Amino acid sequence: MTGNVQVRRAWRSLLFVPGNQARLLAGAAKRGADAVVVDLEDSVPEAQKSTARDGFAAALARNEWHDCDLLVRINNLPDRCEADVMAAIQAGANGIVVPKAEDADSLNRFSDLLGKAEKGCGRASGATVLVPLVETPGGLFRLREIAAAARVAAIAFGDEDLALALGCSVESSTLATYKHMLIVAAAEAGCQPLGLGASITQFGDLQVFRAGAMAARSWGMTGAFCIHPAQAAVLNEVFAPSEEEVEHARNIIRHFETGNRNGHGAVAYNGTMIDWPVAARAFRILELAGSTQSRALCGTGR
Repeated sequence: MTGNVQVRRAWRSLLFVPGNQARLLAGAAKRGADAVVVDLEDSVPEAQKSTARDGFAAALARNEWHDCDLLVRINNLPDRCEADVMAAIQAGANGIVVPKAEDADSLNRFSDLLGKAEKGCGRASGATVLVPLVETPGGLFRLREIAAAARVAAIAFGDEDLALALGCSVESSTLATYKHMLIVAAAEAGCQPLGLGASITQFGDLQVFRAGAMAARSWGMTGAFCIHPAQAAVLNEVFAPSEEEVEHARNIIRHFETGNRNGHGAVAYNGTMIDWPVAARAFRILELAGSTQSRALCGTGR
């Protein structure tokens, strides 16, 4: 899994898989997620960190990566991050998930490190993206600079760590408020906002998980991390346009373009005034639906 790679335009579902679990890694790409995130951090016991880093690529090699991207969550520690990054690049990772991201300077250093690793592995410069996880109060006040840092393709919170640091629950309005700010920062920077309105740990109650995903989509999130394949299926459905949404978008565009040809910048449709922002949102829905359908039909990936 080496060479040039292309990251899909947007991930609906990003499935964490422990880096020390060879059996789970071997079938990870067949679990239906848009991206597999090999976790070398929280889900790996301290005593197995080095073993996981040195061995995950062999387990992943049994996957067929037709329609799934590969990311690696590294340990953001001085004595581990460089070795983790090099292992990820050698395994052909599309991106690095950086936990406890707090400022743009540290992410820029990761970008430099990635450049060296890419050159050493014969990969194109800039082929690997960054996905920072904001998990500390300090990071909350630097969301704009973190989202705008070099190579950042998506940004998310580490909900459990952040809630612990703030002394609130994952479902609290406190965390939801900052998630709204993350969405604004991502929109300004042109990267993807990832997140849920519920705890990622809710794999046993998919109704609660679905409700949290739907809330997040209504805020402006476009995908989320998950820890179980059943959650990935929910995210793929929630963060993709429904057939009704696609048909409604087509009707909006049809009426808007007809109005334009007749010299009208805004037209009425089903009791709603359609102007350019409304039409642009409809175009975005069709674009997203097209991306989703193309993944299902022929895939992207390595």
